[in-house]
Amino acid sequence: MVTDLSDHIKIIWINWHSIFLLIKLEKIALPHYTTKAIISVELF
Repeated sequence: MVTDLSDHIKIIWINWHSIFLLIKLEKIALPHYTTKAIISVELF
């Protein structure tokens, strides 16, 4: 159970990390990436 939870958190962490990177690169697309982030979190 603990390992499943930490994997779950790691996946979300990686997602947020890459989304922040994309936002840094393309600030104009901010709403799109924010929506993507919310969807990703919902799926996990």
